[in-house]
Amino acid sequence: MDIILETPEMFDEFKTKSFLIYTDIEKHGEVIYEKQKTRA
Repeated sequence: MDIILETPEMFDEFKTKSFLIYTDIEKHGEVIYEKQKTRA
């Protein structure tokens, strides 16, 4: 198991780059924890 910690914005940017693993993570990965945004 590999764990990637990334902001949603950075993940969206990285998943379009085929030379990185984020494309496969989007297809086959699973979110195991997602922090809720807090109101300012």
